[in-house]
Amino acid sequence: MRDSGLPRFAARIGLVASDVAFPLVIALVLTLGFASPAYAYVDPSVMTYTIQALAGVAVALSAVLGVVWRRMRRHLLHILRIDENEGKQVEGAVHALDPLAFDYRDRLDRAESEARRMKAKQASNKPETLCWRARFLFSLVASLMLVYTFAVVAPLEIVASSVNSLLFTVTDVWVPFAVVGLAGTVVLALALSLLRGRAFNVCFAVVAAVGVAGFVQALFLNGSLPAADGTQVVWDDYTTATVVSAVVWIVLIGSAVFLSLRESLGVKGTAARGDHRRAIGEPGSPAHRAGARRPTPCRGEALRHHRRRLGGFVERQHNHVRT
Repeated sequence: MRDSGLPRFAARIGLVASDVAFPLVIALVLTLGFASPAYAYVDPSVMTYTIQALAGVAVALSAVLGVVWRRMRRHLLHILRIDENEGKQVEGAVHALDPLAFDYRDRLDRAESEARRMKAKQASNKPETLCWRARFLFSLVASLMLVYTFAVVAPLEIVASSVNSLLFTVTDVWVPFAVVGLAGTVVLALALSLLRGRAFNVCFAVVAAVGVAGFVQALFLNGSLPAADGTQVVWDDYTTATVVSAVVWIVLIGSAVFLSLRESLGVKGTAARGDHRRAIGEPGSPAHRAGARRPTPCRGEALRHHRRRLGGFVERQHNHVRT
């Protein structure tokens, strides 16, 4: 693909903006499509057919929207001159070697060295895999923020604001709330720490962003909303505040997910490349032929994964060459 006339960063920003705008437009259309409440009688026998028809329409619309979105995105990539295949590794042509040839061993060694070089480059383009302890610590911080905001502070605020209508006070219930919040934090952190790679990055970003959004909501956005004292709320009078809160939440969560994906693509260099080269050595070096040095405990999980994939890759290259 030709070099882009637009700045690379501006083209990427335009692509991300289109990715965000498409689902927002769909949500806006669906929101405007809801009819006002109709006080009418619907026969129960009709509901089964109605549900089946609505499910069929939803499936058909989702398929059509998916096809339209993929085609629009392909045209947008062409307009912005963005190559989706940039950075991908392509294996060269496979040639049969004659075991009786005088340069058979040299060509086989060159093929092995090239296979290891390509594998090392591929590994450097992948995000560094954190060990379980590091994932658990990060998850614990994010989970504590989320659970503390929603499961501890919010209920205690309701109790404190309704002390005249309740038989108990904050001092009577803060201990059970704290215990439940601590247990929920540990459980959520353990669940997040079981994920790896990009899945962990995205889920961690979502949990942390929801916790921050709740904190921002409580400090800055709840001032114009009615008190949660049990009285009926006419939400039509708070449309502006609701829209502002929704926009803030969408921006915070979307930004966190976007940054987590960019981080997994952008930090993919130095640490992973250094670990991989320390594990297998430079091509042609004694460490490269002899094997890996003993890794540190925290990086052992990532290095074992790299070694297993590297061994399979080199074995496939040998099989191709010998064939």
